Amino acid sequence: MWWLVSQILATFWAFWLPPVPYGIYFHRRSIGNSIQIDIDQINIDKQSPQHSEKHSFRHDVADAAYLIARHARSAYTRPKVLAWSALYAVAMALFVQAQTYVQLLWKHIQENSNSPVAYNGAVEAAQTLLGAFGAYVASHCARAHLPAPAAAAQGVAVFVGAYVPDVFVSYAGYIIMGLLYHYTITLASAKIAGQLSDDSCFGLIFGINTLLGTGLQSLLTLIMIQSLTLHITTQYFTLSGLFIILALLWMFGWIVQVCRQNKSINVTNQY
Repeated sequence: MWWLVSQILATFWAFWLPPVPYGIYFHRRSIGNSIQIDIDQINIDKQSPQHSEKHSFRHDVADAAYLIARHARSAYTRPKVLAWSALYAVAMALFVQAQTYVQLLWKHIQENSNSPVAYNGAVEAAQTLLGAFGAYVASHCARAHLPAPAAAAQGVAVFVGAYVPDVFVSYAGYIIMGLLYHYTITLASAKIAGQLSDDSCFGLIFGINTLLGTGLQSLLTLIMIQSLTLHITTQYFTLSGLFIILALLWMFGWIVQVCRQNKSINVTNQY
């Protein structure tokens, strides 16, 4: 209920935000020598407004599409941006999937353990607040291999929280999983931003990564819930396994990177 109220309030709040006259890809500001071109274009518009409007719209779309493709290609051809973007999308998908159905898990545990006490809302709030602490820790930690143990810890926390028939254990596992998610996502965002040289493509890359994360989460829902119709505890056992796989893949990639760096250093020393 509170989620619906917050979404409605956010929608109404958006109407009070000031308009943005210029954009990065559409409605870009004309500068320098383009002023004379704009004046000539205005004269053409007065003579043939309908034709000019269609031409201008097609030109804007083509120009924006070219710029988006150029920025995306420039960013994702960098191995570090690609690796951290993949971590960003996968970590987001697993967290959102775990967060979306955790209420059903807690209900199942409470019914089986005959526990009348429920602090679901307080736990959600605590997870969000402690997530800020995870983000703070990420800002002071730059070692690239730390997401691997973080993902492994998330997998253990999710598994224990679903396996132990105690709602308070499940609460603790959920809080740990959320805290480590905010740590991982903040670290990944910082690493990606550090590799981007063009300020204008920050929003584009993070938007694409978020879209990929949302798509992966929808795919998880389609497979686990609609296709396989897994039991609620089995869903979280599966998510814990996916966290462990993510940790192993990231650790493997980190080991390969270290080996390549050592090999490169040895070859350089020989010369």
